[in-house]
Amino acid sequence: MKKAVFTGLALGILSVGLMAGSAMATTLTFQDNINFFPGYGNGTDDDLRDEIGNPQVSSMAITFDDTTRLLQSVVVNMTNRSLFDTLLVNNDSQGQGWDFMIRDTKSNSSLGDGGFYSVAENYTYTLVGLPPNQGARDLHPNGIEMDDLTEIDTTFSVVWDGVANTLTYDFSPYEIILGEKFNFAYLPWCANDVMQVPEPASMLLFGVGLAGLAGIATRRKND
Repeated sequence: MKKAVFTGLALGILSVGLMAGSAMATTLTFQDNINFFPGYGNGTDDDLRDEIGNPQVSSMAITFDDTTRLLQSVVVNMTNRSLFDTLLVNNDSQGQGWDFMIRDTKSNSSLGDGGFYSVAENYTYTLVGLPPNQGARDLHPNGIEMDDLTEIDTTFSVVWDGVANTLTYDFSPYEIILGEKFNFAYLPWCANDVMQVPEPASMLLFGVGLAGLAGIATRRKND
């Protein structure tokens, strides 16, 4: 797997609960409080806006088993969801880049079917291609080329609740173990809303202008 791409800690709201038998789940929630990611400004007035059209992302919550560190779910809170969208996962920060990608649907895209994929070590981002000021953040990454993906499962469960305004990725059927550092990114097709990685100037941002990026370093419990 791939090496740490961030050296700082993402600050989040840590809540411990969700008991399941003798196991305990930990949920980390990251709020949206930045307009756009460093290095991916349009050079226009759009850079001063948090959202350019839809969606309006407010937070991302990551839940994992506190004992086994198995990833259970990722929930993105937003209004006016815009298809298609993608989630990227770096589960152990052992390398530069991403380990897994989940695309919910191929709607509005010719980049392949929805599903759960592993990501090649050397990959190429797909980029937003609309001109600035036309409803998207031009040249922001919004996915990964299909040639750099290997299909794992086309039936991955992604559930959009339009009443609660939550998009839930269910990882419980898979054995994805989170290391002490891990990163997540939520990517709307138009890259119209992004979330903060704290202290961006102190981190090695390897060109990720992605919506919903969250990095966290955690400590294992002592026996």
